[in-house]
Amino acid sequence: MILNSKREHFDPGYLEDRYRSVLVEKLRAKQAKLPLKAATSTPAAQNVVNLMETLKASLAASKPPAPSKTRSRAKALHETKASPKVPRRKRS
Repeated sequence: MILNSKREHFDPGYLEDRYRSVLVEKLRAKQAKLPLKAATSTPAAQNVVNLMETLKASLAASKPPAPSKTRSRAKALHETKASPKVPRRKRS
């Protein structure tokens, strides 16, 4: 009985979506304040920097000199140690 008395045709246009109305109003106000889009300009050739060349130059400047190829790495490490040479004991 209650359901039959409440049954009617639903018209969504009857309801006002206040959230959407306020949102559309604010967006239109914001759009009116925006300046016209200017044509995008390409950067001048003098402003372009090759980043790879700059990085390589920076790395080359900060690298320590490479060890010479005549000495092996093991010998170079052994010579840099500050410990005095101690003779080995003979095993009996």
